[in-house]
Amino acid sequence: VPRSKKKLYRAMPPQNLFEIYERRFAKAIEVLPEIKAKSKQESYKPQVFLYDGVDGVKKALNYGLEDLKGKEIEGFYAKTTPEIMKQFDNYQEHNEALQKNNITMKGIAPEDSSLKEFREKDKEFGRIFKEIPSEKYSSDVAIEIGDTFVRFFDPVNLQGLIIENPAIAKTMKEIFNLVWEGE
Repeated sequence: VPRSKKKLYRAMPPQNLFEIYERRFAKAIEVLPEIKAKSKQESYKPQVFLYDGVDGVKKALNYGLEDLKGKEIEGFYAKTTPEIMKQFDNYQEHNEALQKNNITMKGIAPEDSSLKEFREKDKEFGRIFKEIPSEKYSSDVAIEIGDTFVRFFDPVNLQGLIIENPAIAKTMKEIFNLVWEGE
């Protein structure tokens, strides 16, 4: 039967339309991480955040916790003093936040009596630490490495520094692993 340029349409049940759009939406959600990753690679600009004072350093310590759920933080840690512990009395809350978010820690720390309380609770909070004699390593500054950032924590000068840059984080992780395996 010859037809003119007319299109013929047939009504379909509304639930069929919803099924079609649900499949399309599910497919879009499936490829969303890939799209985000590609867009970040093309236009990623590193960011640097500086935090001052006790409250600022506490904010720096909590930076990126949401993105680290179920992951591991690696780092080089510092000795402490009673004065620092008084100023940062929220360290227990911070440990609990890490535990709640299933964030584990793997670190290198100086062998120092000021860290005894931390070492005693390592297992409880999912931490694995290697201690280095304080004659070789006696840092006052801690460095933590996340997936996309590096955090510097200087409790003596009350400063926190975050460098949000996946390439720097990757390099620091490689350095950490070299030291970890070499010790």
